[in-house]
Amino acid sequence: MTLKDEFERADPPLFGSLTFANLLCDAAYYLWDQFFAERSLSVSVLAEKICREQLGETVDTDPVLTQILSFIGTYYYLQGERVRAYPLMRSVVDRREAYTATFPEGQVPLTVNIDLARAWNDLACWHVDDENFEQAGELTARALEKIRSLGDEDVLKYRYAMQYTVRSQVCCGERKLPEALDYAKRALALVQAQMGERHYWTSVFQLQVAVVSLICRKFANARDIFLDIYEVRHALRGDNDAETLEAMYWVGTTYFYLEELDEAE
Repeated sequence: MTLKDEFERADPPLFGSLTFANLLCDAAYYLWDQFFAERSLSVSVLAEKICREQLGETVDTDPVLTQILSFIGTYYYLQGERVRAYPLMRSVVDRREAYTATFPEGQVPLTVNIDLARAWNDLACWHVDDENFEQAGELTARALEKIRSLGDEDVLKYRYAMQYTVRSQVCCGERKLPEALDYAKRALALVQAQMGERHYWTSVFQLQVAVVSLICRKFANARDIFLDIYEVRHALRGDNDAETLEAMYWVGTTYFYLEELDEAE
């Protein structure tokens, strides 16, 4: 953060490079993981500015700029600013597809293919929220097919987990609840195997299992999972963080459905 601030305050002005922009992009992801959301956005915005100064507006396949736009689009999406997120997420899909097409057939690097599948999956999440389950289903199916072509679950645990959890969301929208619960549980098992049971990202995947369990009227199971999520988030983020409060709300909701009204209140 200091490096970013000093760069912006420099007099005479400093001129960035694509290497520096890439470093800032990595810093933005790190800051997000450490829960410095607003600072992560400011770092990524500077990275985008430097990239555009270096590349001009016409370059549509540069992977550094695409990664920066992916972060900014995801940031807006996760902050609930869906209108601002969509054009960025759509642009990232187009740019990933165009960049992948620059490689000879059969010679696309693993990370490039994974990034393309991620872009499809991220846009699918947007369509799930928009209740366009047909479009979301097409994107998640395409992403899952791509991941399966790259390796099995033992090699790409987290990537499969991402595909499965969004497939679960699509199945919920289509009212295919047993299938939705199966996908959610498969995703959670993979993340637990990679990151452990008390990791923040494990709690993110637990949330889908808990929500589907609640929809399936498995109230006691849902309550126990929501309690686990609350304990992890409380330990990591404290009493008043939005995600801690969200978990607390869901715990109270499940107590309500269990008719334990004092606990719910």
